[in-house]
Formats: sequence, C-alpha cells, structure tokens
Amino acid sequence: GVRAGLITACILNFISALIRFLSTESNSVPRSSGYIILMVGQALGAIAQPFFTNIPARIGSLWFPPHERDLAVVIGSTANVVGIAAGSILPALFTVDNDKSVRMRDLLMSECIWTALVVCLVYLFFQERPLHPPSISESNRQEQDSPKNVIQELRELFSNRSFMILVICFGV
Repeated sequence: GVRAGLITACILNFISALIRFLSTESNSVPRSSGYIILMVGQALGAIAQPFFTNIPARIGSLWFPPHERDLAVVIGSTANVVGIAAGSILPALFTVDNDKSVRMRDLLMSECIWTALVVCLVYLFFQERPLHPPSISESNRQEQDSPKNVIQELRELFSNRSFMILVICFGV
C-alpha cells in the first residue's frame, strides 16, 4: 500500500544519505573509493525517487474527496520540486572558501539527520488511509481490494517495465 511504499522510499533515501555521508570518512576511505561509495549512495537515492514522484496522485485519491484531489496532487508534486530546488541551493550555504571538504561532510551529515527524522515521522504518523473514505468511489475500491504483502508488491513493481524505465531515467 501507500504507507509501505512511502516508508520503503524514506528508508532507501535515508540509507542513500548515510552511504553518501560515510563516503566522506577521510581516515578510513581512500579518496577514489570515497567517490565510488558516494555514487552508490546516489544510485540508491535515485531508486527511491520514483516512489516520491508518483505518490502524490495516490495520496490524493486515497485521502481527498474528488473536488480536492487536483489541489492535493499539485501541492504534493510541487513539494517534490521545492525539495529538489532546496537540494540545489543548500550546498552553496555549506561550501564556502577553501574549506569545501569539511563543509561537504557537514552538508551530508545534516542530510542524513533530516532523512532519519523523516523516516521516523512517516513511520509514526502516516496511516495507510483515513478512517473514513473521502468518497463513495474510494469506499467501493477499498471493499474490492485484497490485501497484498510488501514483498509481493515490490516484485510486481520491479517487474513493471514502466517503473524500470523511470528507475533508469532517474538513476542515470
């Protein structure tokens, strides 16, 4: 479901941030290996991105009545773009003068902390669906759905050609 997908994406994003942060450990990782580790973390983050890109429409249909869905999807999609913009602007605040490597480590550590916080918040507070369906159509859909487990859904997802194209496009 939506909750499992969002938690999976948040965890992937956290692990990605953690790997990128660990790539800055200068005492234990040679510089050339650090770059490879950084790129592994970046690729893992790219795998999580399609979850975040596609989830606003699903949340809109699950949580909002028909007359509010478009606005909910626009806000959710815009939040993704604002996050990308913030991710492009914030590094400039951390990298100043000739001290780039130390400040980059601070940037990656703060990113790791924020993603850990988001994982905790989503896990604790995000519910699969509201107590009462927002519309008759959603109520009917919920009655027809049979529960699936996360492993089965991930298998279906990774065997979906369109999803794999998105993974490749966002990952490259």
